[in-house]
Amino acid sequence: MAAPPACGQWARGVASRHGHLDASGRFYARALLQALERAPGQRIDLAVVADAVVIGSSATGRQAVGVRGEVAVPAPTRSLLGLESDHRVILAAAPELGVLVVHPHATIAQLLTEHYRRQTAAVGRVVFATRSVT
Repeated sequence: MAAPPACGQWARGVASRHGHLDASGRFYARALLQALERAPGQRIDLAVVADAVVIGSSATGRQAVGVRGEVAVPAPTRSLLGLESDHRVILAAAPELGVLVVHPHATIAQLLTEHYRRQTAAVGRVVFATRSVT
C-alpha cells in the first residue's frame, strides 16, 4: 500500500487533512484517497459509525470516487451527523485499515477540549503537590 502523504501525519501512518463540504455535500481528498489507493471511478461505500462517516472500498459500493478526488456524502448521512453545506470536517486516512474517516469539526473540537481539560486538571494537581512539598 502507498505511503500516506506527509500532511498532518499521526502515529502508525494515519494522515489527516482539514476539508469542508461544498453545496452538494462533497469534499475533496485526492491525496488521502491516493494514499488509500482509491482511483477515480472506484466504488466505495459509506457507513455512519458513532459520530463519523467511515468510507471504504466496495465492489458493490453505491458511490464512486470522483475524477477530482471528491466524495459525496449523501443528505441522510449529513443529516445524521448534523453536517450542512460549507461545514468543516477533519479527514483521516488509515491505509493499514483501508478506510477514510470523516469527522465533523465540532466533534474533534469537543474531543480536544475534553483532552486539554483533563491535562489542565492533571497539571494543576502536580503544581499543587509541588507547592505543598516546598
